[in-house]
Amino acid sequence: NTRTVRIETLAELFTCAKINHVVPENIERELWAKFMVNVSINTISAITRGTYGDCAHIPAIRDLIVDTQREVVALAQKAGIEGLGEAYIEKYQKVFASLEYDGKTSMLQDIEAGRPTENKWFCVRASKLGKELGIPTPLIDVLGRIADGAEAVQKRHIGNR
Repeated sequence: NTRTVRIETLAELFTCAKINHVVPENIERELWAKFMVNVSINTISAITRGTYGDCAHIPAIRDLIVDTQREVVALAQKAGIEGLGEAYIEKYQKVFASLEYDGKTSMLQDIEAGRPTENKWFCVRASKLGKELGIPTPLIDVLGRIADGAEAVQKRHIGNR
C-alpha cells in the first residue's frame, strides 16, 4: 500500500502511452473488492445463466449477489481490510446495471463452453478463508457446491454432443 518510485514510473509510462489507469490508494482493499465481485456475480451468473442485466435487474438474483458480497465483506473486515463495505457493494451494483444487458461474465462463458471455471479461486477459496478466520459463509459455501455441480453437468452435456 505504498506508492513506490517503481509504481510512479509505471504510472508515468501508462500516462505517456495514453493508457487509462488508476493507481489505487489501497491496493489490498481493491483486490478484496475484485474478489467480492468474482465470488458473487461470477458464481451466481454462472449458476443462474444470468447476463449482467439479469444480475442487476432481477431482484432474486440481485439480492443474492448483495448478500454474498456481504459475506465477503465480513471476511475482508476480519482479515483487517478497512473501507470495504456497503459503499463498495452499491458501487458495483451500479457498475453491473451500466453494462450491456446481454453481456456475460467470464464464469458464465466458461460454463456455456464446458471449460473449467474459476470456482476454486472464488467460492472455494472464500469458504476456506471463512473457516480459517472463524467467519460463517453459508451462502458462499452452498454457491460453491452448486457451481461445481453446474460445471460437472455442463461438461457432461458437452461431452455427449
